[in-house]
Amino acid sequence: ISPNDQPLLVRKILKSIWFVTTHTNQVRKYRLKSFGRSSNEHRFSQDHGENQGEQINVTDYFREKWNIRLRYPHLPVVELFNPVDKNKSHFLPMELVTVDEWQRSLKPLTTEQRAKVTKKTVVKPGERFGMIRRVIDECRFDQDSYLQKFGIKVHSNDMLKIAARILTPPDIKYKSAKDNQRDVIEKVQIGKWYLNNQFNKTREIRIWALVLVSQKEPDARQVGLARDFASKIPKAMSRYGVRFNSAAIEKSDAAVPDTILARMNELKMLGCEVIIYILNQVGDDIYHVIKYFGNVKLGMVTQCTRFDKLFANNEPRKMDMYIQNLVQKFNAKLGGINQLVSLMRALTSSSPRTDIFMFFGIDCTRTTCSREQPSIAAIIGSKDSTSTQYAGRVVQQYCPKGKISVEIIKDLHIYVRELLHEFSHHNTHLPNKLVFYRAGVDDGSFQKVLDNEVRAIQRACKGSKDHHINSFNKSNYLF
Repeated sequence: ISPNDQPLLVRKILKSIWFVTTHTNQVRKYRLKSFGRSSNEHRFSQDHGENQGEQINVTDYFREKWNIRLRYPHLPVVELFNPVDKNKSHFLPMELVTVDEWQRSLKPLTTEQRAKVTKKTVVKPGERFGMIRRVIDECRFDQDSYLQKFGIKVHSNDMLKIAARILTPPDIKYKSAKDNQRDVIEKVQIGKWYLNNQFNKTREIRIWALVLVSQKEPDARQVGLARDFASKIPKAMSRYGVRFNSAAIEKSDAAVPDTILARMNELKMLGCEVIIYILNQVGDDIYHVIKYFGNVKLGMVTQCTRFDKLFANNEPRKMDMYIQNLVQKFNAKLGGINQLVSLMRALTSSSPRTDIFMFFGIDCTRTTCSREQPSIAAIIGSKDSTSTQYAGRVVQQYCPKGKISVEIIKDLHIYVRELLHEFSHHNTHLPNKLVFYRAGVDDGSFQKVLDNEVRAIQRACKGSKDHHINSFNKSNYLF
């Protein structure tokens, strides 16, 4: 790890970890502050003994004081401290410091880590069937005396078969690339379809910028790839109806929050409508900084992409696919509508064409077995009949003292009612069909969450004095 990256490593990963040393025949725990020079190069003044005040390097000190010959004297020393006395540092060889075992990390997994976990844990149906058959064959449940005592029988000959059906896919409508006024229905195959036409609603971009954000000074190859990407974006996006009226304002900045904010302010003053950021070897903290400045502080539309993704998709065909995925996010952030989804064909029961659907998404994340950390609840509701524009509420939920945070969302009726009003103000009428997607509920909490949240949704529809909401009492709730 280069010296420039070491502070990031300490700040993001190592800062909250306990480290242990045992070379003094006592177990001592420390926190890590930073890295130093190699054991051969790091020198300090001795503060006791005959050689008090003399300079000595770490390698010689451990050989003379503790009779320890370092195997890796070229590695940097680690600067440790005891939280009781943060001002006193201990510079120790890396090979004599170990990570204390059985520590629990409270930090959430990154996107890449979650993807790796999913890839490791997903088992294909055929493999799972084989695993179940092996367990049945090895355990011989029909000969198990304990099961017989309890009167339990396991039918191990055949697995239970459940009738299923393939749902009719909905119609996905775009505008024709040849005739912009004509609707085109894309063919959906197993949940996928090709983007061959233009979006339903787009806008022209007068002024835009592309900013390369790097941890260190970018080289000529990196700058060249960023410029090549900037030149390809207008042509690629024009195929889908998103048009740029100017070339990009190209900038390159250090991954420093103050620098990023200053640049964003500058571009906003120039009338920039959207900023595309290329993140080059920076952590998630810089991504969150950009989103905070853009979404909360300045109200700028931002789209981030990573340099390694651009490099991996540098071939023309791969780059087209990459930009195709990017342009869909891009257009939605600008208030456009990518496609229209017609539910009539997909609904199994007859539904009048006058039905107006509103979709909700609800999730609640929490730190496992934590009495200090709040759970984070998010409630999202669509604002229009196309379900491409939405409003949301994100809240922190602190549990009562001594209790562990739970999945139930407090005051859900308030947030649902607010989102219903958002829908009403956007469309001048309310929906008569609600569809709720609820994520993150385990089997043990399912019934409790269901009972509480159905009542909260009903209360949201009944509790307002607005006559529009009162007329909504007879609506259906789909889960």
